[in-house]
Amino acid sequence: MIPGRPTAAREGPGWIVAKNKTSSGASAPTTPAASQGLCCECLTYHLKSRQLPGCCFPPEAEATFDRSFEHFARLVGQDMV
Repeated sequence: MIPGRPTAAREGPGWIVAKNKTSSGASAPTTPAASQGLCCECLTYHLKSRQLPGCCFPPEAEATFDRSFEHFARLVGQDMV
């Protein structure tokens, strides 16, 4: 790990290691406010329910509030993600 560099697989807004608030201020209406902007905590919260955070989905898919793995897999199969 390089000090000061994100450890997430992707870099950019919304992909910052836990405890470093994201610069984009990710909005997640169904995630507890304490986890908003903390990607690792947000992922942990959603994975416990076998789902992904809304930021993993394109806007039109996020609007359905279906955050399931199955929905994500369908979107991947349709080249929407």
